[in-house]
Amino acid sequence: MAHLTPEQRSVIIYLHKQHRSMASIAREIGCSKASVHRWVTQSYQGRGVAQKPRVARPLLLDDSAAKRAEQLLRSDEVGGSRLAAAQLFREELVPKPPSRQTVMRAAKRVANEAHDPLVYTRSAPKKKLTEATKKKRVAFCRANLNRDWGRVMFTDRCKFHFKYPGSKVQRGRWTRRSEKDSQQVYTPNHPQCYNVYGGITMHGTSKLVAVAGTDGQASRYHNQKGQRAKNITAEEYEVVVGRHLLPAGEGQFSCHGVRNWVLQQDRDPTHTVAHRAVDKFNALGFSSVEVLPDWPGNSHDLSPIENVWSGVLDEVQKKRVCRFLRFQETGR
Repeated sequence: MAHLTPEQRSVIIYLHKQHRSMASIAREIGCSKASVHRWVTQSYQGRGVAQKPRVARPLLLDDSAAKRAEQLLRSDEVGGSRLAAAQLFREELVPKPPSRQTVMRAAKRVANEAHDPLVYTRSAPKKKLTEATKKKRVAFCRANLNRDWGRVMFTDRCKFHFKYPGSKVQRGRWTRRSEKDSQQVYTPNHPQCYNVYGGITMHGTSKLVAVAGTDGQASRYHNQKGQRAKNITAEEYEVVVGRHLLPAGEGQFSCHGVRNWVLQQDRDPTHTVAHRAVDKFNALGFSSVEVLPDWPGNSHDLSPIENVWSGVLDEVQKKRVCRFLRFQETGR
């Protein structure tokens, strides 16, 4: 309800005695009809237009306790506002355990006074890059400024059930807005998980191909020691490229009159055999395919297929394993 000055309230009473409607009074004063009705009713009750003084309730968390609450929410000492409230009581900063809402309001007040509001982040921390990797990324981008990315098929292997050894990762955390992008951890390149290959172009997507390393799937391929492979080998990747990715790209590009296109892949050691698969495919005479050179390592954010994986991961988390395995086989 609008907070009106004593002069505005007096005008409301005067206009109402002149038999003006409440709607017209509200338009003239610039307030709601509810506010007009409130002060008219109050005048009939003989209470006048003076507003009842408000008595401010003392804050449970003083400045020092509020600053400590903000520190606790942003740190890994406690797991949220409920435990932060208990910690404040243990440290004798408050006479009694405050509620979660009280702790959050106090912490937000401190952050707002510093002109750096608190935000709650739910995504995993970003991967930290070395200076050498950053320089390679910049060099790659400069070398490909004029490339027609509409003729590129982006391929990648999606790994499900990521893990972050050595780092404490929460589903969500409170942080200052200016520090939102500073949460970084190192992640392994080959965690145990589902391994699925796929490719996308501006014209569509390929079907997903489950490869060695997928839980419950026995590989037909062997490693250099002659043992059954527990991860994708160069031999298997050559089959994935030659029998799945290249034919899928050919089907999508040929429908739009494109014969010369590019296959993108990351710097996995097994991907070196892609050139051999591409040479065999080009010998068939359907298309002229080349492999995108000098792709920088640890550059998932440069490939648009990562956005597709993000959506797929969200859907997989909502479905049972049997639905996921069917999705691997059909791509739907």
